[in-house]
Amino acid sequence: MLPSLRNRTLLVVEDDHALREMYRATLIGFGYQVVAVEDGVDALRYVESHVPNLIVLDLSLPRLGGHDVQRELASRPETRDIPIVVVTGTDTRDLPAADFDDVLKKPVTTDALVAAVERGLRTASQSRPRPTAVGTRSSRARRQARTVLVVDDEIAVQTLLRHFLEEKGYSIKTAGSVGEAISVLEHGTIDAVVLDVRMPRRSGLELLEFIRLDKHLHGFPVLILTGAALTPSEEAAIARESAYVFYKSENLDALALQLNQLTG
Repeated sequence: MLPSLRNRTLLVVEDDHALREMYRATLIGFGYQVVAVEDGVDALRYVESHVPNLIVLDLSLPRLGGHDVQRELASRPETRDIPIVVVTGTDTRDLPAADFDDVLKKPVTTDALVAAVERGLRTASQSRPRPTAVGTRSSRARRQARTVLVVDDEIAVQTLLRHFLEEKGYSIKTAGSVGEAISVLEHGTIDAVVLDVRMPRRSGLELLEFIRLDKHLHGFPVLILTGAALTPSEEAAIARESAYVFYKSENLDALALQLNQLTG
């Protein structure tokens, strides 16, 4: 391994405990700093606050699969160029070549794993931009987009809405709690909010109240997207704020149409 590649931080995402520990021990033995997690949700949580130099990624994962992790990373400017080495037991023949830096089929030898990691880091150190498909977020970013804040404690829902609304031409920010959402609203320019009601610790209704009381946000477009039937008190609170209600089980096209009418 080149001396300049030592002490790089790697994120290993693998749900099989024995394999995860084998990858971690092997890569630590070659001088890398290694963080190992078992699913895609934990992987995205980690990269929210730490940007690894490379990711070793399984595709078949609980809660959020490897393909979804790759798409979410590619949608963010700060993470879209992280090299990704796939190590998977699934069929790899149809994998898009531009999405990953290397693909290894299980079972993989330690020599093959280390060699793929070194290739990925070497390529990244040469600052080669990752190819971008036509119609992705980076090609649309050149035109002005309306910014929507998606507030939901489930990363899978955030990811789904990000991809869906970006395809409609919106720029997306996400928050996993009411506190995070308030911070985004106070420090950024937002055109509308898509909000879940049922979240841990603080209800989405508290964010509605914050928007109502802030003179700069009064009348701000809010669309409720919920997975559960609303109680009468929740319906009354939402009606007071003139918010629109949609259900996660429904087609999202109706939400997109209403969003376009409110922000167009």
